[in-house]
Amino acid sequence: MIKPGDKIHNSMTGQTMLFIQTSSSSNGQLLEIDCVSPPTGVKEPEHIHPLQENNFRILSGSCTFSVNGKE
Repeated sequence: MIKPGDKIHNSMTGQTMLFIQTSSSSNGQLLEIDCVSPPTGVKEPEHIHPLQENNFRILSGSCTFSVNGKE
């Protein structure tokens, strides 16, 4: 089971995810991940999280999102 401090690295995209808070550390209330996504030509597949709320803070560069089919 993932726990705070665990890290995942995607060698294809260069993306690194550091788990800050997990279900086990927040009594099932929160999943907080610090994600670094360097610029690449590889796009993350479109996907949804129907029971989650997402918040993003872009520190540098840019990011494009589609919500309900609108960019």
